[in-house]
Amino acid sequence: MSEGLYDVCRKWYEHLPATQRHQIMEHLGQLPNLEADVDYGSNGTAWHWWMLAVLPLDPRIQLAMLAMTSYKERLKGLNKVLGFIKNKQDSR
Repeated sequence: MSEGLYDVCRKWYEHLPATQRHQIMEHLGQLPNLEADVDYGSNGTAWHWWMLAVLPLDPRIQLAMLAMTSYKERLKGLNKVLGFIKNKQDSR
C-alpha cells in the first residue's frame, strides 16, 4: 500500500504550482524518498509525516491523523484525503 500511495503523493506534489512547491521546500524540504518496505511499527515513514504536514487539511483532521497510533491507519487516512482532493479537482 505505501509504495502506491507514495506515487500518488509524489504526483500530487509535482502538480502543485511552482510557487507553492518552492514555499514548501523552503519550510519543510523536499518530499523524502520512499524507504525500503520494512515494518515501521506505529512510527511510519518520513515521507508520510512530511505529507501530513504539507497537505491542505482542516486543522482538526490534521490533528486527528497526527494523533493516530497506527501507521496503517494514517496511510488509509492519507489515501482518503488524496482521493477527496483528486475528486474535488476533477469536478472543476
